[in-house]
This record gives sequence, C-alpha cells and structure tokens, in this order.
Amino acid sequence: LSGTRGEILDRNGNVLAGNRSVYNVVYNKLYWDADNRNADLLEAVKLLESIGEEWVDRLPIEVSLAGTYFFSENSEKEIEFLRSDDFLSLEDNASAEECMKKLIRRYGADDMGSPADIRRTVAARYNLERSYFSRTNPCVIAKDISIETVKSLSERLGGMPGVESRVE
Repeated sequence: LSGTRGEILDRNGNVLAGNRSVYNVVYNKLYWDADNRNADLLEAVKLLESIGEEWVDRLPIEVSLAGTYFFSENSEKEIEFLRSDDFLSLEDNASAEECMKKLIRRYGADDMGSPADIRRTVAARYNLERSYFSRTNPCVIAKDISIETVKSLSERLGGMPGVESRVE
C-alpha cells in the first residue's frame, strides 16, 4: 500500500509491517501527447523489455511466432470481461483474433508494426483503460523497478511525454 506508515512490530520486536521505497514507471495523462500516445507507450514498453523489466500486462491475448493471436491460459475472468457488453460487446465464444481486431480499431493500433508490436500497444492501452486512467489517476506501467532501471530510463524518457518514474 502507498503511504508512509509507522512500523508494526510483534511483541518480540520483529517487523510485521514496515516501509520501503519502490520505483514505478507511470503514464501521466497531464503530460501525454495524444497524437503519439501509442508510439510513446510502445517505446516505453520495448525499453522496459530491453533492460529486462516486466511491465503491467493484463491483456489475456498472446501472439504466436506466426503472428496469430490466441487467449492466454488461466485468464477466463479477463477474457469474459473483454468479450462482455461492458467492454467489446462480442459473443461469448468470440475468438482472440476477433477480440484483437476490435481492440486494434478501438485504440488505433493498426499501424504499429509487427503483430507483436501491435499486441504490445493494444496491451498498454488496455492497461490504461482497465486502471481507470485519467488526469487525476496515472497508470502504472511497471511496478517496483530497480534503481538501475530508473537511472537508465531517466536518460531516455525525455522523448516520451507522460512517461515518468515515481517513488512510492
């Protein structure tokens, strides 16, 4: 949980709950470039991947080496939400390909390059939407990254408006 709190100790003085700083990469709508948001998100995700950091990816669709889309295993609840009337309004048996077609159109990601890059872009935009991204609620792209990653990112984030590292 965010926020500084006092430590909670057991009767022997062992820490049950304490504080530590974590570094997150966030996407902040106050500073984003609406015309280039897909390219900026894709660049941020690829940068995180290139330095070995995991990014928040809730999209229950993966891409094969052949460029076809398929549903991730053990993602039934997220797949159900994806197809639901509250989101894509697709049939209960809609395929991953059908879902991706609708997501690509929804996020304007058809020109983002390879199927893998299109999937990264769609996944990043899906994460924004699922996290209720707004001017007052930045979206976490990567959680608890190393200080070395923060240093590496700080050198490269200047060209990606809205992408920033934060300490919590």
